[in-house]
Amino acid sequence: KLPIERRQICWAHLDRDLRALAEGYPGERHFGKTALRITRAIFRSWRAFLAHGDRERLRIDLLPSWDRLISHLADGAASPERRVGGEVARRKHKVALP
Repeated sequence: KLPIERRQICWAHLDRDLRALAEGYPGERHFGKTALRITRAIFRSWRAFLAHGDRERLRIDLLPSWDRLISHLADGAASPERRVGGEVARRKHKVALP
């Protein structure tokens, strides 16, 4: 079993779970929709990297979105919505700076 700091996020599962929140109860929707917007920006940076191949540029392009994601997850951890807090708790140890 890998140590926690070496584990990665499965983006397909994250996307599925964020969509469920975005389409869920009213208190969950804002968190889910905002998180989906942030992850879309992350994937725009990834697709641009596939075209240009410059890893340093990818890292620089990802930093603003990554910072927003970390901040949003911290807000979600403090959410009174049980499902939002649960999703964050399941993943917070897997999110690290790219």
